[in-house]
Amino acid sequence: MRILIVSQDMAFAPSLKEVLRSGGDKVDLVSPGMGAVNLGLCGEYGLAFLDDFLAETPALDILERWRREDVALPVIVLASDDNWRFVSASLDMGADQVISRPFELSYCNAMLRATLRRSCWTADAVA
Repeated sequence: MRILIVSQDMAFAPSLKEVLRSGGDKVDLVSPGMGAVNLGLCGEYGLAFLDDFLAETPALDILERWRREDVALPVIVLASDDNWRFVSASLDMGADQVISRPFELSYCNAMLRATLRRSCWTADAVA
């Protein structure tokens, strides 16, 4: 599967990329901004991680644009803390999951698997 990670946290994002790649996935890592928006719109990804940590373009702005364009891409938002207003806003905006810092990389990988399972079940129910 092809996964998009949108993050400018260079202490964390490359580690997540390697964990996902070790599982056999193809992973692209990009900084927040219009490039990230356009990649999400292209339809080539099976899942995206949106990291809100120190972002020049907030994750919710990117997510809002994807949902406005009817992109059905499963999205996991990585929150910079456990601000419950941000978590609620992310879910209301269309995030499938929100993971608040601090967290372990294995937890991100488990959430990815759970999100993909749920998206398959939803697609099967609609079909």
